[in-house]
Amino acid sequence: MPYIAQSEREILDPLIDQLAVNMEMSVGYPPELQKAGRLNYVISRLMVRMLPNEKRYWALALAIGTVVCAILEFYRRFVGPYEDEAIRKNGDIKEYCGKPMCGTGGPNLHICEKAEGHDGPHFNKHLGYSWDTKEPYET
Repeated sequence: MPYIAQSEREILDPLIDQLAVNMEMSVGYPPELQKAGRLNYVISRLMVRMLPNEKRYWALALAIGTVVCAILEFYRRFVGPYEDEAIRKNGDIKEYCGKPMCGTGGPNLHICEKAEGHDGPHFNKHLGYSWDTKEPYET
């Protein structure tokens, strides 16, 4: 999880901010693609630099797992809400209509253009369970 102590952020944030500014200085076309390459380069170098001198499986697995967790958190915070808005705007795909969506990262949005008993988009409520307390909740 990226939610480190404030004291650590005070050290890292100025370095990250300066790196981000430098990465945004594109000199080619298209700049978005150049930014993607630069981001991949920085992530790759940091991953390798964080490994111990002797390559060990646990360190490689930890590096990969950390990046996967960062991807999942980015998806949960930025991509998921963006896709929920697209569902609201454009409607759900028909294969998801009538099926509950289970998850912890949002309102469990389920929108169908036409669903039984409804004339338009709607939210599908269903009963879920909290992963940590195992208590039921309604979404």
